[in-house]
Amino acid sequence: MENWGLITIRQRDGLYKDGLFPIIQKHNLQEIIAHEVSHQWFGNLVTMKWWSDLWLNEGFATLISLKGVDFLENTTWRYDDRAESQCFALRSDQTNGMIPISGGEYSNPGRYTELTSHMNHIIYKKSSIIIRMIERIIEEDTFKKGLRRFLNSFLYKNADHEDLFNVLVYVHDSSAGGHLSGQNFSLSDVMDTWIRQPHFPLVHVNRKEGSIVTIRQEKYEHVPYLARANEQVWKIPIFYDDPVSAKHKVFWLTDKQPQVFDMAGQYVVDPHQLTYMRIRYDIEMYSDITMALLHDYRVIPTNSRSRLIDDTFSMAEHGQMSYKVAFNVTMYMSKETEYRPLQTFSAYMDYFLPRMYGLEFWSEYQEYLSLIIGKLFDQFNAQGLDADMDIQNDLFSTRDIVVLRACIIDYEPCIQMANERFQEVRRNCSGKSQLLSGSDCNKIPYYLRPYVYSAAVKHGTEADFDFLFEKWNMEHYMMERDSIFNGLCSTRFREKSDL
Repeated sequence: MENWGLITIRQRDGLYKDGLFPIIQKHNLQEIIAHEVSHQWFGNLVTMKWWSDLWLNEGFATLISLKGVDFLENTTWRYDDRAESQCFALRSDQTNGMIPISGGEYSNPGRYTELTSHMNHIIYKKSSIIIRMIERIIEEDTFKKGLRRFLNSFLYKNADHEDLFNVLVYVHDSSAGGHLSGQNFSLSDVMDTWIRQPHFPLVHVNRKEGSIVTIRQEKYEHVPYLARANEQVWKIPIFYDDPVSAKHKVFWLTDKQPQVFDMAGQYVVDPHQLTYMRIRYDIEMYSDITMALLHDYRVIPTNSRSRLIDDTFSMAEHGQMSYKVAFNVTMYMSKETEYRPLQTFSAYMDYFLPRMYGLEFWSEYQEYLSLIIGKLFDQFNAQGLDADMDIQNDLFSTRDIVVLRACIIDYEPCIQMANERFQEVRRNCSGKSQLLSGSDCNKIPYYLRPYVYSAAVKHGTEADFDFLFEKWNMEHYMMERDSIFNGLCSTRFREKSDL
């Protein structure tokens, strides 16, 4: 919590020690502290006038915290990689009745303080993505000048979104550059369409000839048969890379009329996922994208690979496209080495596993997952699951999610690995006073422990459960207790679940 002069953090979020905690815990801790420190400016130094503008606190704190930690570690991956946040935000924003980022004068302020994941995804994640999009439109230097002026103008005061808009428009109009030159609308007009109305656009892309396509927009309807007539329109910046300067340029899509656009040899629109939207290609383009991924998946940027998986599976849920398109897009993934596409794919595994389990084609689905996840697991297992990857954040996260998923689908080499490691722990940590959080007897890397405990208990004996339950009762490190509890919940012995 960002109390001025007394920042507080939950115990489980505020601890990190090399060798005892996985590197992801360090990254989470850095981002939490940076978020709360950012609130000293956005929230404390300048405070929103009313709860319907809570995004002025949380959206900016979310974005500035990523910039801060990236600066600390001399990297840009946190700020550049917003694929996961966009997936969460879109998922919440596509539900009926969702609120806009900023409420109007007569909006219900209670909606903006609801402690639900859907609301948090709008107030924290969607708003930070839109703020980043605005920064890209007016360019970084102008954006910094605007924020400085905003903070200095409302020092120890209250402000609302109109105050922010007015400052950014003033600074932008007084500066050279940006991506609004020659347009018949202002920055304020652009921001209005993204901040004041809920939901988001679906951009249709249809090939005309070669790299020339037509693009048009409409409101995305996740459940088409519940859709009503809707006149929502966004001023959509379509970012693309100039082949000469390699800088971002913008093509504007401002109404519902189809526009002709040159993709300049790219397989996808908005290749770096800088705009908050879903994209639907025609079937011929999906075929070309699928073949390109199978031939060399790196020709499509990482964030766009994540978006392709998210958009196709989301649109297939209620029959807007065939699941064949979505599953075809994923057939390259046994070669995938980046975390974000795998994380998105993993999220849809959570959707499918309970729906597929026990059906006549469950074995076929399991074989499909083994082809993708199993091959990746075998590669990491051959390298050694204890290999130190702490300075390779993306590779560490990729290995983490691959091991998790391999054990969940009962991939035999993963189950064998988990059982062997667990039995070693049982032998080495059998003493009444030995804690599993200690590294003296428990040599399993910390990131691996929840997966080993779960697989070992799921496929093990009652004695395996009893051993772990005893250690859970003894343990005083919260993160180790959580890992053990995660394993205990995987038992197949129903009578044990009542303990």
